[in-house]
Amino acid sequence: MKVIRTIGFFICLSASIILPGSVSAAEYDIIDLGTLGGYTGIAHDINDKRQVVGWSFVDSTYYHAFSYYDKKMTELVSVSNDIAQVLAINNNNQTVGWANIENAYSHAILYEKGKTTDLGTLGGGQSQAAGINDNGQIVGASDTGSDERHAFLFENGVMKDLGTLGGFFSEAYAINNYGQIVGVSETAAGEFHAFLFKDGTMTDLGTLGGMLSEAYGINDNGQIVGYSETSSGALHAFLYEKGKMKDIGTLGGADSFARAINNSGMIAGYSETGSGVNHAFLYKGAVMTDLGTLFGVKESRAFAINNMGQIVGWSDFDIAGWRHAVQWEPYVRLSAIR
Repeated sequence: MKVIRTIGFFICLSASIILPGSVSAAEYDIIDLGTLGGYTGIAHDINDKRQVVGWSFVDSTYYHAFSYYDKKMTELVSVSNDIAQVLAINNNNQTVGWANIENAYSHAILYEKGKTTDLGTLGGGQSQAAGINDNGQIVGASDTGSDERHAFLFENGVMKDLGTLGGFFSEAYAINNYGQIVGVSETAAGEFHAFLFKDGTMTDLGTLGGMLSEAYGINDNGQIVGYSETSSGALHAFLYEKGKMKDIGTLGGADSFARAINNSGMIAGYSETGSGVNHAFLYKGAVMTDLGTLFGVKESRAFAINNMGQIVGWSDFDIAGWRHAVQWEPYVRLSAIR
């Protein structure tokens, strides 16, 4: 698999952060991780050992899960000619996602040591795993026997229904190493709000003034990120800490989405820019930085950040619409501060 490093002028401009009083600037080199042979590859997560997971088309129809490490993309999960996605990886190289297991139904899966384990459902037809912590606790969502969709926690071989905020729907997206879980749930009023599930209780995190919010990431300090509708109807990335939801703004456009936060409080996500396209961003020290794209083409997304500040997602590869899995790699450049 060919790896392309791009340290073009556009990257040096758009992916640099200079903080007041700092003696160095954090910059990012964008790396093309490629695909499994198809036209699209998406990197969804990266652990602290620099192992990346995601999914990629293998031809014009089917897509399979992959891992990427040491400049090599390896197919992880394939079920005949069906489809599979891996969405998260922990520091023990356990990965989770979903695959078509039987009768074209997708089931949550755990993949480790070359073996795929079907995690089952909450009684319904389909399920999907979205997050896993270093203790092997897995979260996601499943159809129930009553035709609802509920967030779950899978541990010790059992899938547990986490319930809802009063409605018929919930999904869990992430879990930290203390077992705190975040996601989205329908409320009794029919709105969809971000939640924190902690100590057996699901708590509504509210919104930035609108009727919708979702929480996608939580770090070991309990800081939560996601997006929310504002009172004006825009969708803005948020940081939730100390009981308050903070709007972290955009890259100049209308909407933004925070997808992950590391233990240093660095946030990765994507935002509409002033020119109307969406670019991956890094939010650090109250500054949102545009991470740019491969070759300066149209769009990019960031979905995960590890504790070394390495970020993964996808970028448009060319004007024909090919999208490749990418990694933004930090490096340090000494800078004179005027």
